[in-house]
Amino acid sequence: MALTPNVAAGALIQSAWGNEIRDRTVQRFATFAELTAGWPDAAKGAVAVTLDTLTVWVHTGTAWRAVPLRGKAVVTTDASAYCTITHNLGTIPGVVLVTAGGPASGTGTATTYVQDHTTPMTATTARFRVFGPSGTNVVSSTVTIFWTVFP
Repeated sequence: MALTPNVAAGALIQSAWGNEIRDRTVQRFATFAELTAGWPDAAKGAVAVTLDTLTVWVHTGTAWRAVPLRGKAVVTTDASAYCTITHNLGTIPGVVLVTAGGPASGTGTATTYVQDHTTPMTATTARFRVFGPSGTNVVSSTVTIFWTVFP
């Protein structure tokens, strides 16, 4: 897809140009239901956001797919090796992937994270237990976590 041509000063803007601009900007919808009903023929690569969950969606040419959020957290584990990350997805994630980033200040080396199923994930946070290379708890230590959340 080529660069959209500039409109010359004083020239009329044709509907085809306006439609192309619409297809290249982020469109806002109240909900996913409104998005799918309101833009059923979106072009491949079209982008929209749903305001109820602040989820960004990209159209594959056949369906809408949520764009995952990614981040990095420097957190301190508690005495039981648990820590909480803040993801701000705006909805309870379907999946959270975490990977070890190593110690933030040399106090803890984490290799494995296990989601805490006794504390439910929320629309903004997820809680994990941190284990070191030998499978021992990484307690009261500062660690770096790289995370990805999927709606």
